[in-house]
Amino acid sequence: MKKRWSYEDAVSQAKEYVDSISVPGFALNVEKPQEGLNFADVMKADNKHLVDYLVMYGGSKSLLEQHVADLEARRGAMEAQFDEGYNIAIFQLNQKYEAEAKKKPTRDQMRGEVLMTNPALMDLRRDCIDINTAYQKVLGELKLYTSAYATVSRVVAIRTQAYEEKTDDRRTFS
Repeated sequence: MKKRWSYEDAVSQAKEYVDSISVPGFALNVEKPQEGLNFADVMKADNKHLVDYLVMYGGSKSLLEQHVADLEARRGAMEAQFDEGYNIAIFQLNQKYEAEAKKKPTRDQMRGEVLMTNPALMDLRRDCIDINTAYQKVLGELKLYTSAYATVSRVVAIRTQAYEEKTDDRRTFS
């Protein structure tokens, strides 16, 4: 017997997908920083480490953008396939009720009947939910890395501005 599907399956698959795309973990724990670059250390990082942050966050951001695009494409194709199959099944069910001169069920009842009598369509709907969950999870990771990259960029800009102002002050007094 097939295991009953639940949204936890979709979340678990999304987590597995995100874990498989080789983007480094995002360390935020100030008490026990993980190996690598800890985001909490950005403000006190030297210039070499800021470059490391920009490379890591920028590269990870690019990789995540590619995965978001891939998931969007798959999601669109899967939803189109589901919609087409669902619309055909609803049409056929309507014809059946008309031919038998039976009272048509409500829209929700028809949806339930279509999905229960078409296991492939039900599986495709679940796959759509799974891919959408993975998409949302990867999109969240992308937003995280985008914000981190922007933050490090602002730190670099502030330091550059402070350095230029300091250099300008020296020229004024010379």
